[in-house]
Amino acid sequence: MKLYKLCFIMLSISVALGGCATKEYYYGYSFPIHDRQYLHIHKTTIGEVRQLMGSPTTESNFGNKVYYYVSQQQTRVAFLAPKVEQQRVLALTFDSKGVLSEIKDYTLNDALYVQFDEGDTRLKGSETHPLEQIMGNIGKFNAASSKPGAGN
Repeated sequence: MKLYKLCFIMLSISVALGGCATKEYYYGYSFPIHDRQYLHIHKTTIGEVRQLMGSPTTESNFGNKVYYYVSQQQTRVAFLAPKVEQQRVLALTFDSKGVLSEIKDYTLNDALYVQFDEGDTRLKGSETHPLEQIMGNIGKFNAASSKPGAGN
């Protein structure tokens, strides 16, 4: 009987500690080592970049065309919030002719952190009070449609 208790305790401890193992997660673009050597400023076209690297993670909506390839590695322990270990953003800027004009490589050290406001933005005119709801329903319902067999 003592052997069963000991096995149960050891099994419980191993399951509990197994849940605390660090797990790694990878998100976004996977940067092959050779991709960068094929990118040449004033030579490589936007089509060649898409063929070599695939679709960008995101792209600019205004100004010069910029492709952003984003990659991120996170670690997580049990139920704790994930921690960003590595981040890389490759920004490829193209001129008006669709030719690569600039390459910028950003890492986690270049990141700017933005503090989000937890407050709500109140919009005037979007709230209706009970009296407005009652008055707004007057005339919306047709008396003829409430009779049995009406509208059939």
